[in-house]
Amino acid sequence: MRVTIFTPVSRSSAIGRVSMLVGRALRELGHEVVFICTEDLGTVPEDMLPTPGPVSHWTQDADVRLILETTDVIVHQVGDNYRFHVGSLEWLDKVGGIVCLHDFFIGGLFVQWSEQGHQAEADRIMQEWYGKPLEWYYDLARNGKHISGTWPEITFGEWVASKA
Repeated sequence: MRVTIFTPVSRSSAIGRVSMLVGRALRELGHEVVFICTEDLGTVPEDMLPTPGPVSHWTQDADVRLILETTDVIVHQVGDNYRFHVGSLEWLDKVGGIVCLHDFFIGGLFVQWSEQGHQAEADRIMQEWYGKPLEWYYDLARNGKHISGTWPEITFGEWVASKA
């Protein structure tokens, strides 16, 4: 089976380190594993982890589409750091896949994503799912209360899971 894993690949990413362990285990079982780097750098980071398979960057649209044409399983490793996971957010809307959430609360990811040109969609999500305007959440975030002001009712896991 060919498995494509969307993941950070930087040495500073704990999720990236987990992805490499999973990738090695899959290769030992005889599977082909390809990695799509999801960091916001525009290229694969210089401090890339040793990978048990080829790596492409999520912004290399033609390369990623070619990889996905022959993949059997798409996996997205997602946590609460926009800088590490922007590529998964962009590709989940295009191709879906299995989402492995590594953080129970991903409100930081949500607010950073919304600020990157997705405010209208973020406001719709806040209104439809949580009955609150986006500005309400922004106020909490600006005051450092975005976790305590929403926990445990609003974790934003539904937002990413709905893309799977």
